[in-house]
Amino acid sequence: MEASSTLIKIGNPAVGPLIDVLKNQNSLVRGKATWILGEIQIKEPRAVEVEPLIIALSNKDEVVRRWAADALGKINDPRRIEPLIAAFKDKDEMVRTHAIASLGKIKDSRVTELLNTALKDKNPAIRKIAVLSLNKIGVFKSEPFIAALKNKDEKVRRQTVEALGKTNDFRAIKLLVVAIKDKDEIVRRKAISALAEIKDPLVVNPLISALQDKDEVVRAIALLELVKRNDPRSINFLMVALKDKSPNVRKEAVSALTVIKDSRVVKPLMTTLNDRNEIIKYMAAQALKDMGIQDSRVEAVIESKKNKDFDAFIRSVARDYKSYIGKRGMEKDLITALNTYGNVVMAEDFLHSYDHELKDAARKWAETHGYAIEYKRRGIW
Repeated sequence: MEASSTLIKIGNPAVGPLIDVLKNQNSLVRGKATWILGEIQIKEPRAVEVEPLIIALSNKDEVVRRWAADALGKINDPRRIEPLIAAFKDKDEMVRTHAIASLGKIKDSRVTELLNTALKDKNPAIRKIAVLSLNKIGVFKSEPFIAALKNKDEKVRRQTVEALGKTNDFRAIKLLVVAIKDKDEIVRRKAISALAEIKDPLVVNPLISALQDKDEVVRAIALLELVKRNDPRSINFLMVALKDKSPNVRKEAVSALTVIKDSRVVKPLMTTLNDRNEIIKYMAAQALKDMGIQDSRVEAVIESKKNKDFDAFIRSVARDYKSYIGKRGMEKDLITALNTYGNVVMAEDFLHSYDHELKDAARKWAETHGYAIEYKRRGIW
């Protein structure tokens, strides 16, 4: 491994010797040399540097062919396109996967045609790469996506929907509207999330329709997105959501109402004081108190929370703390939950939140308990 790193650092001067190694009788050695050539990432290769890799695509050893296909994806030379297209027909599935992944980095009509064909490939890994690659190179054609959304494999439909959300193309809206009616709830969730990313007025009606979805996650995403868009009908939607059968949707509705600067939110929040969920009642009461509303019912809910089994309440917050991060009025209870029942995972989640109070509490907790926690950039596919 150390020798490989050294050769990669040497760069172009190491290319000649590495090409000679491609003739070695040991297939593992040849494969390693091919991989290193790709890692060097030659920006302006001479013919002698590209041609051996193209020849390696026909090597009898599939390991060498795999690394050759991968290496050609890292070298900017138009001569690689046709050989990689040919390699997509290789009998070895890994060679085909590396070939399509390398081709997916190239914006060329020949590549686009192949990627559209690959959307129907029997190999799910290849279908996924094709979807993501078409999105990456900014080529949008409805037909392949329509076919992919009809695929029997829900994984293909999920990947397709996610890619559609990243196209920033208004033509994707019609396809995503179809997808929010998919029988698979994950497809519907991804579809509504994708629609939420498209800043176009045409998205509003599909979001409103999604408020009736049988899946609570879909309903919650649609609700919050309508609020973010400052749709004038948002308060009406939130008032309906306060009666939703899912406590999670009701929590989101209460949380959203607390940030709307409009006197019309007072009445629905007052109604929520009768909610069967103790935490939702408290969130509503705290919001009303913060708004300066003086009402005996508000004080009664807040006082009741103090007088009830506070320990049980904090335990419930500790168990479900992720759903309360970001909810107005829950900061003090979250900090109490951390200090009473918290652990290092909980502290790290607080540290990665957007709330400065929670961040400070996490650092203090770690110092008190002898842990070293640090902020790390997090991301999801």
